[in-house]
Amino acid sequence: MAEIYLADIRRIAPRVSELQERLAAALPERARQAARFAREEDRLRSLAAGLLLQDVLGACTILFGAHGKPYVPDGPHFNLSHYGDYVLLAVDAHPVGVDLEKHAERDFAALARFAFHPEERERFGPDLQARAFFDIWTLK
Repeated sequence: MAEIYLADIRRIAPRVSELQERLAAALPERARQAARFAREEDRLRSLAAGLLLQDVLGACTILFGAHGKPYVPDGPHFNLSHYGDYVLLAVDAHPVGVDLEKHAERDFAALARFAFHPEERERFGPDLQARAFFDIWTLK
């Protein structure tokens, strides 16, 4: 069963210097990556992701697959997602994915045309509502 971890960047911001040093000691490449972001919120989200990885996986080598997905050689599977003030990490012995999204009014039928299989779109019809959209999206 997947383990889920959540970080709130608002709690990291007051201790950013200390936490950057901690991350640099354990995962230096991740710390460099976080420092490259121009926007403070992006730096904080990247720092939070690195800290979650360090706390959960320890000091490890993180590589990137052909499509840019990070992985730990011979390690557990993990996936990161972020939105707004939050960063989410899922870890499992099997491939795992997470997605953190804000529920907002959108044209869910248009999104479904882009993201869903025709059979999924047909099942829910043209008046796809937020709850149904996110149920399918989360399962994907």
